[in-house]
Amino acid sequence: MLLTVALVALLVMSGETPPSPSAPAAPAGEQTELKPGERKVRMICRNEQKAASRLVKRRCMSVEDWKQQEEDAQRAVKDIQDRREINPPCLGSGRGC
Repeated sequence: MLLTVALVALLVMSGETPPSPSAPAAPAGEQTELKPGERKVRMICRNEQKAASRLVKRRCMSVEDWKQQEEDAQRAVKDIQDRREINPPCLGSGRGC
């Protein structure tokens, strides 16, 4: 079960393509006015392909959201690896595990 989760996490992480240039929020020369409390957010879009699928899905998120997703994926893989060290598999000692 843990091995399956680790493989899925690694496949998701490796399925990412390099960021493509994001489109400008407004046409050149035209500035939109921000309301109080609003801020400009730089969006990055990536084409992602799931394992064993030919379908490509375009996902657009802010730079902060992409960073958070990458940190979450790394944390999940590290947690799985740490749990595996606590309960190592039987290493052929000849005794029942």
